[in-house]
Amino acid sequence: MKQLIYLSRAYFYLLTNSLYILLAGVLVVSVGCDSSLVSNQGTMPNGQIEQLNTHSQRPENAINHNMLGQIRAATAKYHDVTMAESDGYGQGTPFIPNMGYHYINGGLMDLNIDITMPEALVYVHHPNDPNSRKLVAVEYLVPDVLVSSEEDLPDLFPGDHDHWHHVEDAGVWGLHAWVWYPNPEGVFHDTNPRVGTGD
Repeated sequence: MKQLIYLSRAYFYLLTNSLYILLAGVLVVSVGCDSSLVSNQGTMPNGQIEQLNTHSQRPENAINHNMLGQIRAATAKYHDVTMAESDGYGQGTPFIPNMGYHYINGGLMDLNIDITMPEALVYVHHPNDPNSRKLVAVEYLVPDVLVSSEEDLPDLFPGDHDHWHHVEDAGVWGLHAWVWYPNPEGVFHDTNPRVGTGD
């Protein structure tokens, strides 16, 4: 499908420019969404996002919200995409519907995952500046050559709602955490219908 083709091309480029094996895509093929990309994308205070995570995002009430707060504190500087680029993140995909642009740091891709140092940052068009980016999520990545099955993947969060997804053609496992933009499907869901298609 079109999104997967974009994904494969983008990650092939990263593979040829990295010393890390199988730096590959992390996205599932998304289903189109009619919602506007930038509607309701106002910047939200941490407390308001915390409340949305607790009350709006379905079964994640049992999540350790202190952990989500740690992720926000560690990644707040990356609202400025130039800071992300200076720390080794580079744009690895075009805009993926219901996800966004993925900026990836191949140097972090291994099994020693630190939730405060995500392998990917997810951005959308900034509602106030079409030439800028707005941080909406982080993503944790593990090349599938490092694990033999999903059971070998790190258990990053308490509870049963943080499910890794596997993209076979891209050779990677991924786990999103929508810590900077509320997701009605859940904080760990692969896609976010509020992001829209980018049209």
